[in-house]
Amino acid sequence: GHSLRMRARETGSNAPLAPAREYVPHWMTGGEVVYVDCRDGYERKLISSTNRPGSCPDDDLCGFSAYPAKTTVIKFHCAKKTK
Repeated sequence: GHSLRMRARETGSNAPLAPAREYVPHWMTGGEVVYVDCRDGYERKLISSTNRPGSCPDDDLCGFSAYPAKTTVIKFHCAKKTK
């Protein structure tokens, strides 16, 4: 009954990037925490989150409960690393 939906879009054209899992890798720990990030070579900048503040700091792990009481929506921007 639980699901994880990911969407990835190109900033300029707003065209979908598919499959999303290649652009937004994710994994789950044994502690039922889901982590999401940008693909290798890109850095994440948080845009907004319906989760508790500080759950997805820039340049650190972005984790949230795998089974939240209410829907969690996290929006972030992935930009190519400059270094």
